[in-house]
Order: sequence, then C-alpha cells, then structure tokens
Amino acid sequence: MSQKHVTFLLFITLFAQTLASISSKQDEAGQWMKGTISAKIEGVPPEKVWPFIEDYCNAYKVFPLKASFCYKGDPLHVEIGHGRYMVFPNGDNFTWEKHRLVGIDRINYVLTYRMLENTNNLSYYHSVMSVLKDEYGSVLKWDYVVQSKVFTKESLRAVFEFTVQTTATNIKNLAKSS
Repeated sequence: MSQKHVTFLLFITLFAQTLASISSKQDEAGQWMKGTISAKIEGVPPEKVWPFIEDYCNAYKVFPLKASFCYKGDPLHVEIGHGRYMVFPNGDNFTWEKHRLVGIDRINYVLTYRMLENTNNLSYYHSVMSVLKDEYGSVLKWDYVVQSKVFTKESLRAVFEFTVQTTATNIKNLAKSS
C-alpha cells in the first residue's frame, strides 16, 4: 500500500471518529428542537405592545415569572450585550435563567436573546420575539431553538404556549388599563 493510501485511510478513520464523537456529545446534551408560537393581542396595536417586550430588564411585568432584573446595562435603554436574570416559580422552588440580548430592532419590533446559564435543564436556548400587526390588533410571535435532555418536543411546546399566551394576556390587560 502506498503512503498516499495510508494517509488517506488514516484521514478517513480520524474523520469517522470525529463525527462519532460529535454525535455522542450532541446526544449527551440532548435533542435539538425548534418552533414558533404566537398569540393574538386583540384591540392593541403593535406600537402599544412593543414597549412591554422592549422592557427587557422588567420582563416580570408581563411574563409568568417571579422576578427579572438586568445585571449589565441600563434597564431603560437596553442595547445588544446587556444581560438579565429571570426567576421562575417551580412548585415550592424556583429556577433561573441568565440571558444576553443579541439583537433589538426597534423599528420592526424584534428582540433576540440567548440563554447563557440556567437551572431548567436546557443546553442551548435562542429566541426571537416579534410583535406583528394583524387586522384585529397585534400578534406576539416567539421563535425558538432549544437543546435539552429533559424536555420532549411536546412538553417544551406546552411550556412556550403557556408562556406566550400568559404574556399576551398580561400585555393586553396592562395596555388597556394605561
């Protein structure tokens, strides 16, 4: 066998081992899931909904949380790179997530963030929240990509549906009362 053939076989063997290693690491971190959830906010135009989403540091006002606060940045003027902690009720206990703002489009009403750390058994979490106009008011749209060992697609979707519906209801109530 020539040196070229040996080198090629060695390359193929190392490549196959690398692929197997990557695959097993992905299995250890859990399955990848992505989806889109939306909720209508009737009677409230996007320009009245957006300030509640843009209020990145005070998410507790509309999300089903116990607390949220910024650990980096001005809570009234958030910019890319700013971070927040969010604390969620979980029976008699609490779970938390640490997020970083990775994009904000104040003209098109889009906010993008990524989870950095958490106690919710998520290996990866990236979300894009959009406020869209529809004929009856607004639509709150939430796109997500998640990697988790614990959640199934169905259980994760149920969590997001609850969160988006609750958030939309809270925004509608607050917008109508102001």
